Parts: sequence; C-alpha cells; structure tokens
Amino acid sequence: MEKSEDQKSFDSEIYNTIELFVELKHFEKENGSVSLFSIKNNEKYFLSSSDISLNRQFLKFRIYPGRSYQIKTDNVCIKLAYLSGSNDIFERGIKYLFQNINFQKNTTVHFHPIKGWMNDPNGLCWFRGLYHMFFQYNPYDKIWDNMFWGHAVSRDLIHWIDLPVILFPQEELYHFSGIKGGAFSGSAVVTDEDNNFSEEKYQDQKYLWLFFTRHFGLKDEFAGTAQYQVVMRSTDGLTFGREIPIIRRPLKNINFDFRDPKVGFYNNDSNSISMNHSFWYMVIGSSVDISNEKKYNITDFDGHPSASINDNDILLNNNNLNVPSVLLFKSTDLNNWRYCGTLKKFYEYLGARSIECPDFFKLQNQWVLTASLMWWKDKSNRFQPVKWFVGNFNGKDFEQKETGLVDFGGNLYAMQSFEHHGERIAISWFSDWYLENYGYNKSLPFSGAMSFPRKLQLKDNILIQKPINQVYNLFNSFILYDDKNKNFDVLKELKLKKKI
Repeated sequence: MEKSEDQKSFDSEIYNTIELFVELKHFEKENGSVSLFSIKNNEKYFLSSSDISLNRQFLKFRIYPGRSYQIKTDNVCIKLAYLSGSNDIFERGIKYLFQNINFQKNTTVHFHPIKGWMNDPNGLCWFRGLYHMFFQYNPYDKIWDNMFWGHAVSRDLIHWIDLPVILFPQEELYHFSGIKGGAFSGSAVVTDEDNNFSEEKYQDQKYLWLFFTRHFGLKDEFAGTAQYQVVMRSTDGLTFGREIPIIRRPLKNINFDFRDPKVGFYNNDSNSISMNHSFWYMVIGSSVDISNEKKYNITDFDGHPSASINDNDILLNNNNLNVPSVLLFKSTDLNNWRYCGTLKKFYEYLGARSIECPDFFKLQNQWVLTASLMWWKDKSNRFQPVKWFVGNFNGKDFEQKETGLVDFGGNLYAMQSFEHHGERIAISWFSDWYLENYGYNKSLPFSGAMSFPRKLQLKDNILIQKPINQVYNLFNSFILYDDKNKNFDVLKELKLKKKI
C-alpha cells in the first residue's frame, strides 16, 4: 500500500510536553508511526518515534520550551493535539495545535470542548482557589464512544481554562472491536491531611479525591458486562495517583447497570465533624430485581400512592422485574465501603432501565435526591427526564416529602452539584436527545455543552433553581417571557454585553 505521510510543525513556547490522540487511517491493513523532530537552523534532528498498531492510541512526548519541532505521521491521523506542562498551567491552560476551527471557543456562554463529544459533568468541586469540572469526553469524534475524562478549571464558573485529559479508556478496549467502556461518570470530594471533610478552608485542603465507574463489556451490554467503582487522589488537582478499585456489585439482584458514584459527607451533629458523629456516603445509580418480592406499592408521576402490582404484571430483562434504584454505601475513610441497601426504589418508573448520575445532598435542613431516568419517557413525551425528591434522611432511610422535574425541557441530563461558601451549585449536560442543535450542526467540531451553573434553594420543600449571579452579568437583558406583550421571542432580548 502506498505510504500516507504528513508533516506538521509547531513551536513549544513555554510548554514541555505535547500530547497526541491519533488514529490509524487504514486499520487492520498496516501499522503506522508518529515521529518527533527538533528543528534548529533549518535542520531537522530526529528525537523519538512511536509505532502505532492499535486503531486509536494516545501519545505523549517530552519537549523543551522555546524550541521548534515537527511531527511526522505515516498512516496516522492526528485527531487532537495540544501542548501541556507549564508552571502556570492553571492560568494559561493547554494550547491546542493543528486545529482548523472556524469559531472562537471563548465567545460562547456555555462550556463545551473545542472538538469531539462531551456528556455528563463529573467531579465538580472547589479546590485550592479554583472550581474544577471534569466531564465525559471522546476526543476522536462527535459521537459517544469509549470514555475519557476532560478537565477544566475556573475562578468564576463562567470563564473556563482547558487542562489535559485526565482519564483514559482501558487499553484493552482498542484490541477488540466488539467491546466498549472506559472511565464513566463520577464525583469529587476534598479533604484535609487526615482525610476529614474540608470544603471551605483553602489552608486545610490537602487532597482532591475522584470516584468514578470503570466499564468493560460487550457493545450489546448484556452478559459479561462489568461496572465497578474506583478512587484516585491528587494533591495538586492536576496529577493523580493510581486507581484503586473499591466497590463491586454487592448482590446478585443488582443489575449490571451499577455506576456514577456521588460521594458526600453526613454529619448528624452540627457542632462536630469528627468521624464519631459522621461518615462519608456514596449513592450509585442502578436497578434492582425485585421478582422475589410478593407485592410492590407504586405511585403515580407525582409520587402519590396509586396502585399495587404482583409478580406477573411487568416482567423485564429475562423475566426479572427490575426497578430503577439508588444504592447507598458508607465509609469512614473513603477507601473501605459498606453496602447499606437501597436509598430509594423508583417503583413509579418501572420500565426505566436504570437510574443514572444520582446526587444526594443536604439543603436548608432537608435532603435532596436527584436522579436521571435512563430510557424513560414521561406523559409529556420527555425522554430521560431528571427528577428531584425532597425529604428527610436520618443517616439510613430517606423519607420523601415532595418531588418534581429538575427541568421543564427535554434536553437536560446528569445534573451534578457541589457546595461552596454555603451555596449549592449545579451544572447539567445539554443532552440534545432530539438532535435539534449540535447533532444537526455539522459546521461545529463538537457535540454537547453544559448548562449555566444554577444555585439551588428550597421553598416550601420545592426545589428552586436560578442562574448564579455571574450569569446575569453577561447580558444586557435577561427577559424570558414578556407577560404584557405575550412575547416569547426571547432571542432578541438575550444579547451579550461583551465577548466571554
């Protein structure tokens, strides 16, 4: 086969590393290669080379700041490239290379990647003076695939700085075409040196912990699929230690959908945060086979008692009756976890495959549970809505008082929240299930965006959401509906004051 070579030049500026996401042009026909050369006085000097045998591979080369280089590829396409490694990476961010993009990323008001696919927000937290947002990411294409974690930081939750990709799919996923997986969704917590809860005090913040799901299985997602929870820890918010598996499915009646750990801190004594009065909790989305139970009470869409069903009324997944559920785990050290049963079974949503991306937190002396309903359509034909539930939690049982929709529209999913300075802030993924925006806009190099950050509050046990104050500062006008003139043409009123 005729060689397919390409050469690209770049200057390293202040960076000491180049990171490349590459793909073979002719997979299964021949291997490829990527070579790095230094350019000095118009002379080219060979530095390093990597043979590419898998369909997709990630490469990282060390370089020197302030020099010129050239990348030569043979039978390889560079899907994403950037410079990383600098003393001021949190201020400057990475520098993208070789991008033929006809828009400016920093002029959009919703966070999105420069290219590729993005979905769930992950690991939202405030750590050492910066807000951190990780997210589900595929740098290779505008569709979902084996999952990476992207990473960005901000000082105001509006202006974001891109950082290097932090998590990668297992290498085995690229050896076989019939399997899928990677680093699925998760969350973050911040602790002091003794692993005690530390969300507010900058001087006490020692560790940033990431909890997430590893997925490995067949593309049809049946027998043999494995999902388990892992943890990793960082002292700088940029580099992390090794992954440590911590939780596997505790019972056989728990479905293989067993993912998206959200970790929080429970303190039953407001005057103490010692572990004698408190514990770490983790909620995980799943579904539970209840076919051995005799009778199941169900409720209507608003959570009110409606009816009951017997074993033979609804049978799903090989004659198992699976109820979407949120599972509860507890720990005193963030490494060793104990299964404590189901926090909530959603009998009213029989037919939903699973709960995804649950969140659970205390807000104004009440407890709020949010859950994304996988493969569910409600009576208004919303696909995969997100629901909230307000109630009491005594450290073991959740007693629901009220429930409602997180968002009236049908394109918001996987909401995750965190607390900072006493405020509960949430960000969600614009899922675009109906391909109304990014899915049909072929001119854009990316698919997926994040919602405005929202401040969460309770009023009469109802979840209230408002954009954070920084969002209002972006616009000259913020009129969503003019009752006097019955005007729904809001786009004319929504005008940016200036570029982001």
